[in-house]
Amino acid sequence: MEAGLNVVRWTINFIVKWERELPGIAAVAGASSLIFEPVTTAAGAVLALQLAKIVKRNEKQLRRIASQAGATERNFERLLKILDKLPLNGD
Repeated sequence: MEAGLNVVRWTINFIVKWERELPGIAAVAGASSLIFEPVTTAAGAVLALQLAKIVKRNEKQLRRIASQAGATERNFERLLKILDKLPLNGD
């Protein structure tokens, strides 16, 4: 369970790091089927967007894992508020 909790913590931290770029990346990705060049910044933001989609698809399971640690649970809830603002339905 500790490994799962660490994965959830890492995912939260990574997505939050790219929070400012996510709306733009999500809008572009949703509006067209562009292939992003593996530039460091773009690659990080694209990875964060993919992680965000994974979090939304697996919200129940990740919430259960995050609930084992108070700070992680609070951070997970903050992360979900960020994700609720993004158009993550289309893959």
